[in-house]
Amino acid sequence: MVRQTITIFVLLLAWLVGLFACWNGGYASEGDVGQGSVHGAILLSKDIVPYEDGASGLRAELYYSLGARLESLDIIHLYDWKGREEELSRWMVTRDIDVLFVFGTPALKMAQDLFDNIPVVFAFILDYDFTASLPSNFGGVFLNASLSRRIEVMKRLVNGRRFAVVSRRSASLEKMLSGLGAQADMVARWIGGANDLPSALASLRSEGVDGLLMVSDPVIFGSIPSIDFTILWGLRNRVAVMGLSRGYVKRGALCALEPDYYEMGRQVADLGLRMLFQPGRANRYEYPETLRLSINFTTARRLGIVIPPDILNEAEAVY
Repeated sequence: MVRQTITIFVLLLAWLVGLFACWNGGYASEGDVGQGSVHGAILLSKDIVPYEDGASGLRAELYYSLGARLESLDIIHLYDWKGREEELSRWMVTRDIDVLFVFGTPALKMAQDLFDNIPVVFAFILDYDFTASLPSNFGGVFLNASLSRRIEVMKRLVNGRRFAVVSRRSASLEKMLSGLGAQADMVARWIGGANDLPSALASLRSEGVDGLLMVSDPVIFGSIPSIDFTILWGLRNRVAVMGLSRGYVKRGALCALEPDYYEMGRQVADLGLRMLFQPGRANRYEYPETLRLSINFTTARRLGIVIPPDILNEAEAVY
């Protein structure tokens, strides 16, 4: 009887310890959160809704994972310090920050000049080549879905496997394309700028491509005229065009995959804590895990594409 009572007590104690670890956050159960309080900061480049959504998710994940151990979380709006960047830099250095989260390229460049001894985690970055030169204490979650996941959606939609990209030559994009292996037959057109876009698209007519994937090149696909020209080319040549967000789909692209910004903020926080508590072991670069699919049903009909019901059910927005 005494032995049974002791056994029950030990099991109950183990259950309570596990319950406390789960309550204290996902990392506590893995033994990854170390000891002591954490001082964090978020540096925002702009005042836009996606940044605010991302910051909300980031805060939620930090509070969930750290609880009362999150001593402080400064939210700094870079645009409020316009013309006073040096003053902001001096102030940030005095804050004794343990982990810094930066949204957007201006914030990332400022952090690059200031911090070399704490984890700096970026979000909302399109320039993959720029991030390749960052020091080892930097990491982040890229803004767009991985090329592999985008191709999987296109293969399901158009029932094909030959796709094209048009972009300025990029070492990171070339690496992504080579990493696809047998997943798809890719055709790349490397151009110098937006003025070369019409001839590059014209050269794809003889390639028999099933679709064109717009990529994160702000020079090529960062302007409305270039976006509209590419979408119209696709409609005229019966080539499905995949945009970068639902804004492209509203303009006539067949579909787009974009991150859920709140969930991406949680993912950024997750990565930051792993870099803080598991230095050298965490994978420093990730793609968004939670994605939103949007589809233009009118464009699909014009291209003669029948959208499978299961994909329609997955779509968060249909136009």
